[in-house]
Amino acid sequence: EHNVPTIVMLTNIMEEGKAKCSQYWPSGSGTLQYGGLLVKVETTIILPDHTIRSLTVTSPSGDTRTVLHFHYTNWHDYGTPTHLAPLINFVRVVNQSHVVHGPLLVHCSAGVGRTGTVIAIDYCMKQIHMEGEVDVKGVVSVLREQRNFMVQTEQQFTCIHYVLLEAIMCGDTSYMISDFSAEYPNLQLKDTSTGRSLVEEEFKKLNSIKTMISKSSFISKVKATSPGGALDQEYHEYHAYFVKGYLNTQQFIVADGPCVDTIEHFWQMLVNNGCSNIITLTPSDVGVDPYWPPCNQMMSLTNISVEVVEEQPEHMYNVRKIMLTNRTGSTHLVMQYEYIGWTAEKMTDVSGFVQFVFDVARRIDEGNYTNNAILVHDTTSLGPSGIFCALWHCMERLRLERVVDVFQAVQKLQLQKPGMVESVKQYAFIYDCVHEFINITTSTTV
Repeated sequence: EHNVPTIVMLTNIMEEGKAKCSQYWPSGSGTLQYGGLLVKVETTIILPDHTIRSLTVTSPSGDTRTVLHFHYTNWHDYGTPTHLAPLINFVRVVNQSHVVHGPLLVHCSAGVGRTGTVIAIDYCMKQIHMEGEVDVKGVVSVLREQRNFMVQTEQQFTCIHYVLLEAIMCGDTSYMISDFSAEYPNLQLKDTSTGRSLVEEEFKKLNSIKTMISKSSFISKVKATSPGGALDQEYHEYHAYFVKGYLNTQQFIVADGPCVDTIEHFWQMLVNNGCSNIITLTPSDVGVDPYWPPCNQMMSLTNISVEVVEEQPEHMYNVRKIMLTNRTGSTHLVMQYEYIGWTAEKMTDVSGFVQFVFDVARRIDEGNYTNNAILVHDTTSLGPSGIFCALWHCMERLRLERVVDVFQAVQKLQLQKPGMVESVKQYAFIYDCVHEFINITTSTTV
């Protein structure tokens, strides 16, 4: 009736056990009839924060129209998104796809809170682009003149400001995979006016926005714990944090390397959180307390015993199969991947590290461990661990979206655990690794 080519949905069907919206499209790739209209799902792309569906709608007369359905899935009623960058990216993706004539249809549950917030963000971002200035209060007032209660809460009004501030400060740091190789050589070129490269400018932006974003109170940090909740007193000196990945909200547990006094805490924390894979990134020239025994020997601790039942050296890393047994005889099998290419002073070889991450990802996928948290550690849980998690994030996003965005990957990590990726040198190394990953994979496997 109104020639709508694009639908933007900002609510889930159910939230906190309450129905928020009826599903008005078929499940899977099926076809359903609504009144006289036949609706079919042609394609579905499920991403971490949103899902994109291509729908065909056929009228009784046989006329067929394609409608794109953008469904933002990570924003509950009355609140604001946990992270702002995905919402900014969502608004940009919708605008890039909405290239035909006809209005956007935007809805949430009541059609005022989240709907008003996104429309205001879109309006303001275009105002900034066209006029070089923005009037958030004026924009919201205009929206409310057309529909009451648009932008429903003070928190949503505040969120608009933070979203715009981040969009202005950070800009668009993403590259389509088809463009990245051509842009890559320019990333390290120094700008004659600032004396800094694009990579250095991005890292400077990361440092500039950390304090601003942390004050927004949208971000929460969760410690890895025993099932009881808060860390037991005996764990108080051992630091381990859940860190969100690209696809999994508890993709990683990032931890300090255990010392002699925390080895048992380390293993118990791993078992309590169901980890089946350890990524060890301790520099090879740094003396550390070994938390595993030699192959086919037993390390007996107070409540748990540790045995390496198999060890296999690979290029620049070692693979160990470790069996944990508690006092009741229950066992837990763990795979350890120890990368030996780091030193305290020297960055590792790019191709070797990319191959390591690629191999680990393949092994974890083949072992059906993709839903288990991966325990990642080095000596401080900041430098090598941050690089590993950021590269993993970038590789997964490349496979699904064919988009490179190192800035967003690192920012997401730093919002959860400040200090991850400590230097511009490490930040540039991630770019080098992404470039290498694209080079060694074909378009069909990325």
